[in-house]
Amino acid sequence: MAASTGDPGRTGREPARGDRRVVSSHDDPSVGVTPGADRIAAVRPYDVLDIPPDRAFDAITAIAVRLLDVPVAVVSIADEDRIWFTSRQGLDLHRVGRDARLCASAIFQDEPWVVTDAEADPRVVANALVAGELGFRFYAGVPLTIGDGHNLGTLCVMDDEPRQITDAELATLVDLAAVVVDELELRVSARRTSDLEEQLRSQAHVLTAETVRATMQRIVDLAVDTIEGCDHASISVLEGTQIATRVCSDPRVADVDVMQYDTGEGPCVDVVNHGTTSVYAEDLTDDPRWPRFGPRAAAAGMRSLLAIRLLGDRTLGALNLYARLPRAYGATDRATGVIFATHAGIALAAAEARTEAHRVEHLEQALSSRELIGQAQGILMERERITPDQAFDVLRRGSQHLNVKLREVAQRLVDTGERPATGAESKPPA
Repeated sequence: MAASTGDPGRTGREPARGDRRVVSSHDDPSVGVTPGADRIAAVRPYDVLDIPPDRAFDAITAIAVRLLDVPVAVVSIADEDRIWFTSRQGLDLHRVGRDARLCASAIFQDEPWVVTDAEADPRVVANALVAGELGFRFYAGVPLTIGDGHNLGTLCVMDDEPRQITDAELATLVDLAAVVVDELELRVSARRTSDLEEQLRSQAHVLTAETVRATMQRIVDLAVDTIEGCDHASISVLEGTQIATRVCSDPRVADVDVMQYDTGEGPCVDVVNHGTTSVYAEDLTDDPRWPRFGPRAAAAGMRSLLAIRLLGDRTLGALNLYARLPRAYGATDRATGVIFATHAGIALAAAEARTEAHRVEHLEQALSSRELIGQAQGILMERERITPDQAFDVLRRGSQHLNVKLREVAQRLVDTGERPATGAESKPPA
């Protein structure tokens, strides 16, 4: 079945791929439109301008040429004043100006754009891809739409002869364009994650020099600044059998955290109680998992929530990432959140280890002191024929008179055998 192109010389057909609308050359969406600064800015992080041939994109255009039986296939990226061919099959050009409207037209709308015979349309007949030696007559392009809705460029096929395109062929082109977008997103995601890890590594010496609370506060603030969809963040810590908010980016977040603790529902509670690595609520308004907490959180202005477990030898708590919009987080955001949660978990586990070490050290010191004082008591009891209480009283009064710790008095007696001076009678009363 041929796709509808709006060509008056063709009979009416159903649009390709169900309800997908196919825009014809007679409905040129690029006429009178200039590239927005936000779309141009969106191109920059993908680093696909002025680059040498790329094997991944070249494989996609080669597949397009083979499956659609066309001589030319191109992955094009629109810049401010040019269209750069990131990959090309059957074409020697690296770039064309934005006046080459065959590619520009497909970028400025959200549906495939098909030109069955360019020479029959005065609006494209003079552009660089149609006029002169190239002389392309057929064009089919699919916009490369990224997650934020911007179209970076197109995946297009061209032929120097007029032709039709079937539904199946157009569906193939749409699927291949989706693969191009996936490849672009994976690359920028990997680059952002790498940059974030480098940023955290560069700050590691600063983090370890601060208190644990200050470290966790820095992580919360950095999460809000780094993760694009995140509006607020907090860290919940398991204290005994209770969950409590240790730090947060805004007091309102602590209030929503308390809603989880009070209702016993929510991503944070699930992470802590069940040991799940992460729990994501795309829209708290009507999530059936948390019928009491969800609507209350949404009423407080929080629609999305991603809770990520803080790991140690056991579950230590959770990093909570709040967003005012539903479905705020993608795979990159979740991976970034795991990095932050890992750093928070390390800081918290280290603090607990230090606390436990101090506790053990103090216990050992107390046991050692008790043993030493017992030895000193034994020496006094044997030498002066006194009771344990009388011997301890000698050591106590010696500590007060000499203004040193009781343990030091006992150590001196054990080491020298000399009775401590007490500033009173030499022997305690019988």
